[in-house]
Parts: sequence; structure tokens; C-alpha cells
Amino acid sequence: MQQTQQVMLKLRQPNGKWKVFYMPNFISGLAARSAAQMADRLKEDDVPFEVIEEGAAFVTEVYRHTFTEEEFLAGTHSQYLAVVLFAVCQAVLGKVNEAAALLEQVYEVQDKKKTYRRNHQKKNRQHSNKS
Repeated sequence: MQQTQQVMLKLRQPNGKWKVFYMPNFISGLAARSAAQMADRLKEDDVPFEVIEEGAAFVTEVYRHTFTEEEFLAGTHSQYLAVVLFAVCQAVLGKVNEAAALLEQVYEVQDKKKTYRRNHQKKNRQHSNKS
């Protein structure tokens, strides 16, 4: 039997560090209906921001209000909002391993970008100090 991964939602805090939230062990079956509808709407090419806001409310409910909708939106990179929402929907629908892998890819990309920027800024400072 394949081991199920735990779905870990990471929100970037104002200090730049991640705050980790774990999906509750029990999620009402009623949430599956909302998750299925939301997942379908997130597959569109141009996702309206109203859908993102509805998704933020949905994620906040799934995570039992351990963070606010505003904290979710502020802590999620704008380019990845739809992907993170889709991953949470997938987890609610029982595709936990796929959702966990998708979220991990998102966080990995963000961490690589942050490390690259930090290293690149150091190099630029060194070059400007030599002038």
C-alpha cells in the first residue's frame, strides 16, 4: 500500500519566512462538492480574481480558519495562487499525493528564486564596491 503524503500549506510571512499549516485529518464530505467546482473553475486559461477570492475563502475553511483569507492571499506568491488553490482542491478530493507534490514544486521554485536573487545581489554589491 502506498503511503499518503501530508499536505503542507506554506504561507510566506512579512519577515520572509514560511509558516507551515497542515491539512486537518477530517474534512467534511460537503467540502468535496466545493472542491470539485473550484477545481473546474481553476482550469480556465484566465482565472478571474473573484474565483481566487472564493478559493481563498474555501482554503481558509478547509484549514479551519487557522489563517485569514487576507493572510492566505498575502502569503501566497501571485503567480502561484491558482496552482496552490488547485492543489488544495485535489487534496480535498482525495488526490493527496498529487497535491502534496504540486505544492512542494511551487515552494521549491520560490526557494530557488529567493536563493538566486540573494546570491545575485551579493555579487552585484561586490562589483559596485570595487568601482
